[in-house]
Amino acid sequence: MSLLILKQGVSLFSGSFGELTDASVSPRTQRSLKSSLQPLTNSSSPIHSFHSLRAQRSGANIFVDVAARVPSSLSVSEAVAVEDSIREALIQSRPDVREVRVKFVPFTIDEDSVDDEAANGKEKGR
Repeated sequence: MSLLILKQGVSLFSGSFGELTDASVSPRTQRSLKSSLQPLTNSSSPIHSFHSLRAQRSGANIFVDVAARVPSSLSVSEAVAVEDSIREALIQSRPDVREVRVKFVPFTIDEDSVDDEAANGKEKGR
């Protein structure tokens, strides 16, 4: 009986200790966060793609840093709306997300067509 109590105590301690330390989120949580952002890259959205996503757990909270590729012609008011939609999508997918920092990576239409050609295996100028 004492071994059972000791095992339960160790389990509770390790869970509590994990919540008190800062650590990266699990790969499963990372995939969940990324998949919640995919609907935002549809044809009517100014978001072209997501350049990177980092998530850090601090206690019971998650802090997310995300870089979104957007057209360089995006206005400030449009950028604020995009940032709000990213934040809402992440918080809806994981209620423990407390802070979302968004970095915008601008691109021009010419860069996008070069990226498409490279993805299709074509060389520039052909």
